[in-house]
Amino acid sequence: EPRRIGIIDALYVAEQFRKQGIGGRLIDTAIQTMRAADVVAVETIYDAWNEDSAQVWLQSGFAPWMVHAYRML
Repeated sequence: EPRRIGIIDALYVAEQFRKQGIGGRLIDTAIQTMRAADVVAVETIYDAWNEDSAQVWLQSGFAPWMVHAYRML
């Protein structure tokens, strides 16, 4: 049986609205919507250098799983 995997492709909160829990609430809403659609897991990609972004994802229960690396030429 195929597994349903949800993807949060992008999350952006305008600077003047950051640090108010909005990002976390947006993530929670997306997860609730996916649960209702029988999704079994959710994935996303965020910038590793952005500590604030990483904190929001970690607080929402996400954990690093793979490293996506690149090299400028």
